[in-house]
Amino acid sequence: MPETVWAFVGMEELRKYIKYREHVKYVELRCNELRNKICRQACVHGTVDQNNRKLYIKYNKYLQILKPQ
Repeated sequence: MPETVWAFVGMEELRKYIKYREHVKYVELRCNELRNKICRQACVHGTVDQNNRKLYIKYNKYLQILKPQ
């Protein structure tokens, strides 16, 4: 019986870490989508939508907070 108790020690920290990693992955994905959209607009039209630009800057700053290097 004591073996099963030890299996659950640290599970809450593991859940928090997994949730954190999933959130970071989502923010990275969104940041990449916005960068791709901005680059395509710049190549095709020669201009960049200011709303996409602001969102990219916002997500990129948040990503830097989440993943300090």
